[in-house]
Amino acid sequence: MGFTTMNVFETGLDMVGITLSCVIISYLIFNRIKYNQMILSKKHKNNLSTFNSKVAVKMIKQQTERSFDTIYDTINREQRKCKRLMEKEELKDARHLMMIMEKGHLVNEVINTNLMGEITADIAVDPYEEITRLANTGLDVQKISEKIGVPPGEVELYLKLNKNYTYN
Repeated sequence: MGFTTMNVFETGLDMVGITLSCVIISYLIFNRIKYNQMILSKKHKNNLSTFNSKVAVKMIKQQTERSFDTIYDTINREQRKCKRLMEKEELKDARHLMMIMEKGHLVNEVINTNLMGEITADIAVDPYEEITRLANTGLDVQKISEKIGVPPGEVELYLKLNKNYTYN
C-alpha cells in the first residue's frame, strides 16, 4: 500500500509540474500577444517613429521577472502542500501497518494459546503451507481444494512444483 500511495503522490507532483509549466507558457504567450497589441495599437501606431525600444525591453524584462517571481512562489507553495500531504499519508500508512501488525500478533496469540479449542495445526497462515501439510496427510487434490477454498488446478500445480512433496 505504501508503494501505491507514493506512486500516486509522485504522479500528482508530476501533474502539478506539468500544469504549472502549461500555466507559465500560456502566461508568457499572453504577455507577448498583449505586448504586440500595445505596440500596434492606434495610439502608438502614429508614434512608431518615437518608439523607444530600450523602454519596451525594460518593461518586458520587469514583467517577466514579476511573472517568474509569482510562478516561483506558486511552485514553492504547492511543494509545501504536497510535502505536508505526503507526510500525512506516510503517517496514515504507518498507522495502518501498525494495525495490521497488531492484528497479526493477536492472530498468532490465538493460535499459540489455542483459545478456540481447535487443533493448532489446522489453522494455517499461508494456504500453500496448508496445501503441503494436507497433501502429506494423504488427502487428494479435490478434498484439499474444498477444505482450503483454492481452485483444484492451483492446488495441483502447486503440488507439482513443490519440492517438499512428490505428486503422483
